[in-house]
Amino acid sequence: MQRPLYREMSPAELVEQGLAETMPVRRYRTWFDTLPSTAPIIKSWGQPEEHFMVAEIDGEPQFVIPMLRSGNLRVLPQPPRGNKNER
Repeated sequence: MQRPLYREMSPAELVEQGLAETMPVRRYRTWFDTLPSTAPIIKSWGQPEEHFMVAEIDGEPQFVIPMLRSGNLRVLPQPPRGNKNER
């Protein structure tokens, strides 16, 4: 199910082929910035905007979340934290 995270295909190509959904980084940042302490998270995992599954889509940085679609059901696994070459 998480195979799209490890393909040679770019995140934008996953979206173009209907294999992923997106969430604007700006929307995530609105939530993230309300946390009491973001410094330890950023130190461990880096800035959200730098995640390897962020792509510029419709002129805006967006998280690309691979999905499995079966009829009306869509399953989106939680992507790994940080960069794919870390941890």
